[in-house]
Amino acid sequence: ALSSAASDVYKRQMHNGKFDDKFNNLFADKQKMLEVEKEKKDIDQLEWVFEEFHLQRKFRGCEYVIAGKVSDDVSEQQLRNSIMEFLKRKTKLYVVPELCTSKTNDEESVDIGVIDSNNRVAIIEVKYFVKQGLFVAENKKAYSEKRFLDGYKQLDKYCIHLNEDNYDLHSAFLYMFYADVKSREEVIKDAEAYLAEYMSIEGEEACSCLLYTSPSPRDCS
Repeated sequence: ALSSAASDVYKRQMHNGKFDDKFNNLFADKQKMLEVEKEKKDIDQLEWVFEEFHLQRKFRGCEYVIAGKVSDDVSEQQLRNSIMEFLKRKTKLYVVPELCTSKTNDEESVDIGVIDSNNRVAIIEVKYFVKQGLFVAENKKAYSEKRFLDGYKQLDKYCIHLNEDNYDLHSAFLYMFYADVKSREEVIKDAEAYLAEYMSIEGEEACSCLLYTSPSPRDCS
């Protein structure tokens, strides 16, 4: 049996008759990696992951925001990729860009799909709108709050396809990046009104989806 003093050999390595502290550092790094892995979230905690993404953008800044204004060349692909990379780092899930939601139509793809170890699927559609005057170029604008309605329609279609193909659909999210003079609470209220409008048109056949909005540039600056 090893004594308690001798057991420390497991944490260090002998090299030319001397202990190599680099091995000790490697051991500590491995332990840290294991701890980080344990902290990764599962599919039931996606809203928590989105909130962490939000807070990091708010306090560390956004790469697509310049001195409180949105970069003129911002794109939904760039915004999608920023969330996708965060999901890869912060979750245990398999993250799929442009997840095809239909076995018969290759063009029916949601922006991001995430799959857990039980093959449960969550889908995330990414959109944005920017009010005129909030881009670096004063006369530029992009879309409007009606992008919420567009997002709901697309998610509903994707949900229907996944259900028809017998996927175990866990949840659907619309992640909206926006820049507006309204407060976040006002934007969320408007988004909920668009969802209510869509649900009233589609009725019980509509797939209910979860909403998550990003911080505005004012929050990012």
